[in-house]
Amino acid sequence: MPVRRQLRLAGFTLVELLVVLAIGGVVLSGAIAMILTNISTSSKLTALLRLQDQFGRVKILINHEIQQADQARTEGRALVLHVPGMAAPIRYEAIGGELIRNGPPINAQGRLVNLSANDALVVRGVVDFDVDTSNPCQPTYRISVQDSSGVIYETRSDVGVQCRVRSIK
Repeated sequence: MPVRRQLRLAGFTLVELLVVLAIGGVVLSGAIAMILTNISTSSKLTALLRLQDQFGRVKILINHEIQQADQARTEGRALVLHVPGMAAPIRYEAIGGELIRNGPPINAQGRLVNLSANDALVVRGVVDFDVDTSNPCQPTYRISVQDSSGVIYETRSDVGVQCRVRSIK
């Protein structure tokens, strides 16, 4: 008898092993769920930051051209900017999920060149492009985009972006 007692004290019972295994499985499944959630959140945040960076540049471009214009108007859902000295106006329009800029080209120094108008893709994934030119000297716009992972980002024109005001002498 004493030999059996020593063997029993030296190991674990099947019930004890099953309890430990069940607790370990619960803890492991919780850890895996947290890691997967963290990875998903991280990828969405990365996509949002990429869209913010991209649309920061788009806003700078559009706002700069609004400031160069002496008047803005809408044609349908397009923003049309008249820049003094340019043969053709600048037109921004969302077509088939892309924001297209049609107008004089921009040179390497960032200045408009008075050449014939051409189309240029500004950005893809445009869900919505709204323009308000009720005040032709201070147009406003809103752009919503969606990337391939489904993240949606919306940006608006800066408050106070105005067309150039010309004084009449």
